[in-house]
Amino acid sequence: MTWCILEFLSRISFFRVVDKRRLMKFMTFCLEWNTKAEEMDGWKEYQDEPFEKFLESQEITGELRSYIADAIGILHPNATTKDGLTAVCKFVDSVGRFGPSPFLTSLYGSGEIPQCFCRLCAVFGGLYCLGRPVEALIQKDGKVVGVIADGYRVNCSHLIMSSEYVPASVASKGQDKWIDRAVYITNKSIWTEEKEHVTLLNLFQLDPPSALRLIEEGFEVCTAPKGFYLVHLTGRKAAAESSIPRICQRIFGEPDSDRPSPCWSIRFEVLTTAALELPMENAICVSGPDHALDYGSSIDEAQRIFSMFWPDRDFLPRSLPKPEEEEEVAEEQPVEQAA
Repeated sequence: MTWCILEFLSRISFFRVVDKRRLMKFMTFCLEWNTKAEEMDGWKEYQDEPFEKFLESQEITGELRSYIADAIGILHPNATTKDGLTAVCKFVDSVGRFGPSPFLTSLYGSGEIPQCFCRLCAVFGGLYCLGRPVEALIQKDGKVVGVIADGYRVNCSHLIMSSEYVPASVASKGQDKWIDRAVYITNKSIWTEEKEHVTLLNLFQLDPPSALRLIEEGFEVCTAPKGFYLVHLTGRKAAAESSIPRICQRIFGEPDSDRPSPCWSIRFEVLTTAALELPMENAICVSGPDHALDYGSSIDEAQRIFSMFWPDRDFLPRSLPKPEEEEEVAEEQPVEQAA
């Protein structure tokens, strides 16, 4: 891992040698903190303090501090020290995992990821019924026992659903949370470079409440035709009026300027968390997509729900049990003798 970090640091050309040494020292500290945090000194008194305050205690200031907080941690300035160290550890642990970059993106866009999980579910016996919207839920004794889909009844022992299927009679218990999204197709990259690349920008400083992030992908990741780029902006919906148009005016230029110019754009809002408490004990409403850079929160939520409904089963097992293993389990089960 240390070799991977050294290779990563060697690619950073805009820091002085002394700053690279401080960055290497800090990353090494994070690696140790990730495995034995309770034994480490010098951070506990700052764990609930702002992350930037802890960085200053480590003699990390100026551009180097901004690089760690905004680029490496993909953080907002008021993150606590513990949150900051956790994010930096995730960054450091990802360096060298699949290449020199700690970031990994999917070919053909993130829409391929749900398809992968659908195939995985099918391997384990899952069935899909497409084009049949849910019309009603059948309840009995405080539980959901079935759903009506396209005029047909489908029985179930548990129900995991999106908030859009929740009956209108279920009242909201709080404030819903939304994310602000925008997609642009541009004629050139934001970051001018000969080699094809993926651009990631943390735009928190331009509008802290929304915490916008920008991801730009092109032909190499199979998301846009050659010569064009797909730009995604995602952030929290923090006000009635979106900050995306204002920020995009600073990023994009006029059609004849040197900066990229949008050929097409769309802006929309997505419900990420519905403040609902379902009255059915065997039903749960899952969150929608959030503004985070990765899928960590979605995976954690899926594991939590799985453990709640099926505590005796493994979450995402690597393979199906072999036939001989199933026979061994069956033989080990006690057989009741007739009286």
